[in-house]
Amino acid sequence: MCTCVPLRIIKIYLRYARRAGLRRQRRNPDRDGAKEHRRLEEAALARDADTAAAVLVQHLTLTAAALTGDSGQAT
Repeated sequence: MCTCVPLRIIKIYLRYARRAGLRRQRRNPDRDGAKEHRRLEEAALARDADTAAAVLVQHLTLTAAALTGDSGQAT
């Protein structure tokens, strides 16, 4: 039995995030949000839970750091 997040939930979240305009806040020219989302989508469609989880954690960590003004690095 898979305990990973269903693809349907990921798609709903990505759709919500786009509509909410989260991707427009505090743009970082060093990040490619579309590429991050493609990597997550590809991993989810390939049912590669380990890669999808790693990509999602990295994406959300960088996003949270951007929204809070944190560098995202441990001090």
